[in-house]
Amino acid sequence: MISIVYPYMQSGAKWQELRYSIRSVYVHFKEPFKVAIVGDSPEWVNKREVLHIPHQRRQGISGGKAYDAVDKMQNILSNPDVSEEFIYLSDDNYLLHPMTRHQVNVLRAVDNPHKSGTYAPAKSTASRIWRNHLYNTCLTLAA
Repeated sequence: MISIVYPYMQSGAKWQELRYSIRSVYVHFKEPFKVAIVGDSPEWVNKREVLHIPHQRRQGISGGKAYDAVDKMQNILSNPDVSEEFIYLSDDNYLLHPMTRHQVNVLRAVDNPHKSGTYAPAKSTASRIWRNHLYNTCLTLAA
């Protein structure tokens, strides 16, 4: 069984991205898996199904985000309930069709959520196109 790990801090959440991302994994990931969240645990998470790995952000230090990322990874790697091989997803990653671990490991972004299997290279900036993709993804998952 492979672990699917999400970093999550409630203070950084602006919407329900994590809920939709986890839902997409339950619908489309085609291998046995266990979801883990490192950081805060949202109230709506089923504690029997989702592993929570507590994490507190470092405060008041220069380069805090980099230290925070390393701390989270150390917490993940040292947790015996996380599989040796795991998938690290962000709350804005969504699976839109059936996938395996090998397919998830390929970086891609949906070009058109209404046409199965169409992809464009992932963008590194949050553009209007990216926001449109996110909106269309949420519409697709909500259907």
